Amino acid sequence: MTVDSSMSDTGRSFGGYLRRQRHAGGMTLGEVSRGIHVRSQMLRLIEADDHVRLPDPLFVRSFIRAYARAVGADADHAVGLFEASRDAYLAAQQVDAAVDRFETGFGRRLAACLGAVMALAVLEIAIMQWVGIGDSHPLAATANAGRAGRYGVGTSGDMATVGYRLVILARETTWLRIALDSHPPLEYRLLTGDRLELDAHREMDLLIGNARGVTMTLNGSSVVVAGQSGQVVRLRLP
Repeated sequence: MTVDSSMSDTGRSFGGYLRRQRHAGGMTLGEVSRGIHVRSQMLRLIEADDHVRLPDPLFVRSFIRAYARAVGADADHAVGLFEASRDAYLAAQQVDAAVDRFETGFGRRLAACLGAVMALAVLEIAIMQWVGIGDSHPLAATANAGRAGRYGVGTSGDMATVGYRLVILARETTWLRIALDSHPPLEYRLLTGDRLELDAHREMDLLIGNARGVTMTLNGSSVVVAGQSGQVVRLRLP
């Protein structure tokens, strides 16, 4: 059984709704992309209702709201269509998975069970072998590494050598795409209360998925993030 990620009824398609609004305003996809700082490829996935290749729904909701504002559409209605479409897609996936499990047959299920039993036996033997070994063992080192913070931010050296230090505090859930100096951009998902520190020598290029979701300081001085809740904004610092 194959799940079709698109909505056949264009009246219930969030991508179709946004595309019609864009055409009505005489805008190209490239113009929308440049206006909201979201790649054209991502906007095509939205217009196609492509749940398979779309990123985390948190990102998609921000993209949809920004797209809707750019073309003069109803952002809440567009997000509502997305939620309904995603619910239908997830329900179809559950049905598809149930059919697949039924079609696997007793033989494949039995083989999977035997494989799990063997894996557990090997794990038990390995644990018994490691009993009594201290923190210097790689297994202990892995456990210690797991106690690190949420974000593995780069060096936090002396300010004289760093140049610029950006501290971001999340007031609401949001996503960010940040490029430091000439390095490729990295994406972060911050939850309320999260703190992110980033260092750069020359410049920082930020794409923020929720303008009201963060407060920032650069070398101890407040950075103004202008925009509304859910609005995608771009900042270049310093």
